Amino acid sequence: MQSDYQYERVAPIGRNFHPDFHPELTPKQMLELGVFCGKYMTDTRKEFPSSWFTRAKLSLYSRDCSLNYFGVDASQPLSVWRKKGWIHSEDPRGWFQWYCRYYIGRRMPEEDARQIRRWKAMRRHVAQIKRHCEHQDQTCRKRQRQALLHWAYEQPKDLIARRQGRTRDSPNVFFARFLGLRPSAARGSAADFANGLVKNVSLIPISS
Repeated sequence: MQSDYQYERVAPIGRNFHPDFHPELTPKQMLELGVFCGKYMTDTRKEFPSSWFTRAKLSLYSRDCSLNYFGVDASQPLSVWRKKGWIHSEDPRGWFQWYCRYYIGRRMPEEDARQIRRWKAMRRHVAQIKRHCEHQDQTCRKRQRQALLHWAYEQPKDLIARRQGRTRDSPNVFFARFLGLRPSAARGSAADFANGLVKNVSLIPISS
């Protein structure tokens, strides 16, 4: 899609970001989690660090949205982006291409400011998920959550951390899942959770 394009890298990789821009995921993490139905960056690997692609979920032939972290399609066609004027001529594949190049050190002040404004505008989706979804309920607003991953927002943090093996369920959450309850039932102290079980779950006494 783009040939003979060159740019200068003036900042260290992953550093010296604009003070208003603090993405929660690196390009490498996004590719490993599963974004854009696996059909992104498949023909531009030489431009970026090889480590980004070691565990990336990519589709070699066509879009496969089962590779997305939430398993749903959350992308609009590039034709829509072009029609709306969201595409910059130097980044014909859109925001993620800009972010990858920004991450490795390219700087274009005017375009960087525009893209950072667009990134900040996505925060409204974070607020909507917090308002409408139960804590840790990955089935709630899956398309919206996937779209946030496409914009380097880590949603939901606890779920992604668990998928990457960094955290485990608390005892309360574990027993709530075991009993078929929503994770939200595990909120509060251990005593509150125990009282909730007594009120809402039929416990079978074990005779000695």
